Amino acid sequence: MKRPFYGWWIVAATFVTFGLSTGVPYYNMPLFYDYFMRDLNASRADITLGFPLAAVLTLWVGPVFLHRFSPRKLILAGTGLTCLALIGFGQMAASLMLYYAFYVVYAVGYFISGPPPHQIIVSHWFRRKRGMAMGILYVGVGALGSAGTFLLKYLIERYDHHVALTLLGVMVLLAWPLVLFMIKDKPSDMGQNPDGDAEPPKETLVASRTYKELLGSYPFWLLLIGSLCS
Repeated sequence: MKRPFYGWWIVAATFVTFGLSTGVPYYNMPLFYDYFMRDLNASRADITLGFPLAAVLTLWVGPVFLHRFSPRKLILAGTGLTCLALIGFGQMAASLMLYYAFYVVYAVGYFISGPPPHQIIVSHWFRRKRGMAMGILYVGVGALGSAGTFLLKYLIERYDHHVALTLLGVMVLLAWPLVLFMIKDKPSDMGQNPDGDAEPPKETLVASRTYKELLGSYPFWLLLIGSLCS
């Protein structure tokens, strides 16, 4: 008897892990900016500089790690780093340099547990229905990010921002059981094929491009500009 296609379970699991690893912390960090300004005696410009500065310093992370390690392992490692950074934000001393250091840790965690590994996993499991699967995946970021806003506001009002940040760090680790026990990198890990097809898809060879050709390509610059703007 043919086993049911597991790909939609992958979508359901990554919906949650993507929301936890990326949506909740990324969209809710601005909630804490006023508290950081007060705790660090810093300006808003100093505080908002954290993420772009960390992003520039960690641009090398994706190219170095993404093609060398399992996406599942990257999500585990990345959420661990995000957890450490968020707890660090909640417990740090009044040091702007320490704040920037934790943002670098957070950025590394974001890059290796956020969009790239989740997109890779879903792309492995789907070909024809990839757009639908990817769309559902990205709903998780917004849905859990919005839900996290209400929870964090409650925690800040009920306790304080230090407790809220610490609990946010712990919350990110709720992704681990799903990654360990539900998510698989590829359908072949379970004896299946993309989209649940009986036969594996025919692979087409793509000719390699030189850097000169790449830099002269309109789609490359369009993607680069779009990525920078986002």
